[in-house]
Amino acid sequence: MHFSSNESFNQLIKDLNKNELKQNKLPDKLKNVLRPYQKEGFNWLNTLVNYNFGGILADEMGLGKALEVISLLLAHQKKDSTNLVVAPASVIYNCQNETQKFAPELKTDVLGGTKKERTQILANASKYDLLITSYQSLNRDLEAYQKLVFNIQILDEAQNIKNHQSITAQSVKVIKAHHKLALTGTPIENKLSELWSIFDYLLPNFLGSYLDFKKKLELPIIKDEDEEAEKQLVEMVTPFILRRLKKDVLNDLPAKEEEIVYINMGSKQSELYKLQTQKLIATIDLIKANLENGHKILLFSQFTSMPEIIQNKLRKLKVPIFVITRATAKKERQDKIHQFNSLDKPAIFLISLKAGGTGINLTSADVVIHYDPWWNLAAENQASNRAHRMGQKHTVKIYKMVTRNSIEEKIISLQHKKSRPSKNNLR
Repeated sequence: MHFSSNESFNQLIKDLNKNELKQNKLPDKLKNVLRPYQKEGFNWLNTLVNYNFGGILADEMGLGKALEVISLLLAHQKKDSTNLVVAPASVIYNCQNETQKFAPELKTDVLGGTKKERTQILANASKYDLLITSYQSLNRDLEAYQKLVFNIQILDEAQNIKNHQSITAQSVKVIKAHHKLALTGTPIENKLSELWSIFDYLLPNFLGSYLDFKKKLELPIIKDEDEEAEKQLVEMVTPFILRRLKKDVLNDLPAKEEEIVYINMGSKQSELYKLQTQKLIATIDLIKANLENGHKILLFSQFTSMPEIIQNKLRKLKVPIFVITRATAKKERQDKIHQFNSLDKPAIFLISLKAGGTGINLTSADVVIHYDPWWNLAAENQASNRAHRMGQKHTVKIYKMVTRNSIEEKIISLQHKKSRPSKNNLR
């Protein structure tokens, strides 16, 4: 396995030895905005770009990766140089809002709207400092993107390309850019192949072909628990991954407490309908108790119908109820988030896990309820971190509703088993 950019590496070593590392200055306007660890992140990203390397900013969810990227783009702003951010559709307008808030001098646009409108923006790409698009939109307009060369291409929530055989992964990898970066708090959600796919985007050939990687590293590590193979992989990828945990860098962040709430069932309650009824009753009781104690609550469910069911059960309480599902329009989603965060009284936000589990800030809530466990622990943690992130002022209480003697208990066990590769290779 060989990496093709030896020239860049040699130049980096030479400059390090001379103590003359190439660095763009952190913009003055952001010096008092970034925390120390964010300044370190900016410098790290800066070094990657200046020496033509790719890398993963893999900070734990809630540490403000976006601000580090905005600082980088501002530091590298130059005429006729367009950068591209590819993000989940649910957060593209949030990306735009954050950029306009901290760097209004960056001319930014979102590739939304009709095909004609998107085509027109791309035709005038050189007039923008930053274009923001979704993975789905990129797939639709791929031919137009392939005609362009971007300065820095950044994948937000880069776990979206974890399946290297997917159209999404293949699409982002054919875009031409001088520099490529990835942001994700979960470079490995389940399989080591997910890490390979992100590196295939960042540094093609660095980890070899997938078949080569699978044979020499993935299978020995996972099936044979080969410590030498694991050590080799860690040594290879560590220089290109920056990962910080909240407990290490946010000394002022309140604690996060997790509790599994078990719902016990007798033999006469084994029918699915009765199981769900008992679970719903227990959840409603938990919601009521927390609302009465003045808390703002986030409730996540992987089932798209569940937010509406719970909403109907709570109508009599006369508290503000907000709902986000995959059908919620992007602007409506942002409006609801703003309204919820602006409230200074108890409220509840009911969210479909896949619709609102990433990329949004809901730090005004201090209680999180997972109505049903999902086999993907990383996705659950991402959802919890909508509340437990920078800006949170209270201890965050997280409840997982689990039915005893059911598939849900097995899912909880599977979650912890599947989280092992991430811990071994990235911490």
